[in-house]
Amino acid sequence: MTSTAENRNRGLNGLRHFIRRSWAPLVLVIGSLAMSLTVTSFHTPAMSPIDEWVYIDYLYKLPVQGFVREGEVIGPEALQLMACSGEKAYGPMGPPCESSKVGSGINPELFPYAGKQSAFAYTPLYFVPTFVVAKAIQLATGADFLNAARFTGSLWLVGTMLLFFALFRAFKVNRLVTVAIGLAFIGSPFAWWTYTYISTDIPSVGISALLLLAAKRFIDNRWSGWWVVLLSVAAILFKTANILAVGLTALYLVISFVLFHRRDRPFRSRDTRRAGLLGRGPLGLVTIALVSVFASAATQALWQLFQKAQSLGSSADQGVGVPLTPETLLSQLTNFLPNTINSNVNLVGGGVAYKIPDALVTPLSWLCIAGVIGGLLVLKRGSRDLDIAYAVGIASVACAPLLALLLYVTLVQYYPIPPRYGASILIGFLLMGGIIARNNFFVKWLLLGYGVALILFVMFTAHGYAR
Repeated sequence: MTSTAENRNRGLNGLRHFIRRSWAPLVLVIGSLAMSLTVTSFHTPAMSPIDEWVYIDYLYKLPVQGFVREGEVIGPEALQLMACSGEKAYGPMGPPCESSKVGSGINPELFPYAGKQSAFAYTPLYFVPTFVVAKAIQLATGADFLNAARFTGSLWLVGTMLLFFALFRAFKVNRLVTVAIGLAFIGSPFAWWTYTYISTDIPSVGISALLLLAAKRFIDNRWSGWWVVLLSVAAILFKTANILAVGLTALYLVISFVLFHRRDRPFRSRDTRRAGLLGRGPLGLVTIALVSVFASAATQALWQLFQKAQSLGSSADQGVGVPLTPETLLSQLTNFLPNTINSNVNLVGGGVAYKIPDALVTPLSWLCIAGVIGGLLVLKRGSRDLDIAYAVGIASVACAPLLALLLYVTLVQYYPIPPRYGASILIGFLLMGGIIARNNFFVKWLLLGYGVALILFVMFTAHGYAR
């Protein structure tokens, strides 16, 4: 009897210890699944206007050809989805549904952009795990392939929030603030569009969090800096726009070197110079920053050359190019910081596709702005968080115009950059919000109340907004 009671008490103590240590990530996991599964389950077959029809076509073709090519037309399954269900808020497009059955010889030219694929710039890195998990979900539940692929977003969000938690812990943001900001992110319009449809934005926040975590561990002499290089290459393979995450991480390493290692005068030491070239020591921060940028850029260049070699023809003209003027470039300075977390789909003729009240989500922009600006104003000289504050502050204004210039140089045209393209630096905005709020009792509970209320609103209105 005593032995049984002791074992029971030992088990209860172990459970209490586990809950004390793990309650925060558990709450984030539960919140992720609750929001994403609820919203996804209410989606109709109408696809997201953020290119979901080309992404589902990529998944249909993946086991046959591995990737899609420039100039190829969208396959019959995705064309039928477009003809019969269309896009959310726009409806069916192309020929009548009854004439678009698979195998009936659908004419791609009757569809938007002549039915040409626009996802050829993406490597299969996001699509392979999504396809495998979607097939497993389809086998287990009997769901159609479109819904099964959408439900993978729930698992991507869970993984993202676990990396989110690890990053915040590395910067000593307490658990309550981490949970509060994490729940607010889960309830955001960005998360609504990203993790409940098929979207190539899905990996961006998670890989960015992992990149910054690797850089932080490297600065603290806990991880090798070559993890930063490896993750930078992975980030660019997921999506070209993730070059912003690589740039933010490199900037963080260089600023950390300037602020906290300048007095060591490492360039005077041959040993330190050698250590730097090996990715160790103070100079290693600069070495790793440079190598990660060049490695990711080279990887992207190689993929583009490969795609050009595989091209089947010209891509469709989507008619979104506009002149790049100095005024346009300056307007991008205020694009990502206030708008990325609230990014929505602007409809032709006005309005947005996800009609969540502005008053409910505007505080998300305030959180990002307060975190970035507050970090620059509040953190004292010598603070160990001043390096990340400077890096995020610079990235918040510089990344959008730099991306605009990059697009203009590579595509020889410019188009207005959607705020969601700031996804790969969004984690920096949220992290700064956590750093600023971590010692303020009132702000902690205010953020927690807001995050819980936002997720509950999103879930209880999904039956209307998500259809």
